[in-house]
Amino acid sequence: SRKIEDVVKPLNSLRLRPTRQKTKNAVANILANGEVCLEFVKTKHGAEKVTDVMRISGDGQRIVVYHPGGGGCKVTKSATPIPEGGADAFYSFSSLPEKLWKKYIYAARFIDLVKAKTPKITLYTSKAKSYLMENSPPDFETYFYSGVKITCAPDRSVKFIDV
Repeated sequence: SRKIEDVVKPLNSLRLRPTRQKTKNAVANILANGEVCLEFVKTKHGAEKVTDVMRISGDGQRIVVYHPGGGGCKVTKSATPIPEGGADAFYSFSSLPEKLWKKYIYAARFIDLVKAKTPKITLYTSKAKSYLMENSPPDFETYFYSGVKITCAPDRSVKFIDV
């Protein structure tokens, strides 16, 4: 049988700042404690409601799944808390049911996008400022004070932009 390890590696939010990104069907969060929280949104009677929530530990190993009560709750400025009655299910990375893999992969892609925009190392010189990003293999960006920007992506493509 297929294993999630064959499809995606455990995500890792280490060194990433808290952020919240809304898309058409979901709100993706990195919380201050490193947890990744995906809130899945549906429009009911013209109002956006959070119907499903998946919280993943910062190391990607522990997953909590729950449904806010009463057919969903409003989308707010912060992550939907676990209901008072508790979560619906708890999983480890390796025990996550296949029906939830798609949501986990969505979270992992979100983390990869944030990593590609988060500097791991910043170097300032007299002519430029350079960033080595958190993603793996890393993106590399150099901004020359003259206005030229050079980026090197993990696929080894290099872009020169002269402003």
